[in-house]
Amino acid sequence: DGTLSLQAQRFSEAELPRRALDWQGAALDVRAAADLPAQRVLHLLAVLRSAGVNEVRLLTVKAAR
Repeated sequence: DGTLSLQAQRFSEAELPRRALDWQGAALDVRAAADLPAQRVLHLLAVLRSAGVNEVRLLTVKAAR
């Protein structure tokens, strides 16, 4: 559904750079639905990189039916 969440708290994409500041220098696991368009994943990864998150592990989950 496009929702972002961090530690079980939902938020908008506009809030991602501020929230990502807590992960500067730490590894971050990112879970994405398997049907999420690759361009959206790449955009979100770029936002995290710009916020100083240098290590991301991308996990995929089955899309909801």
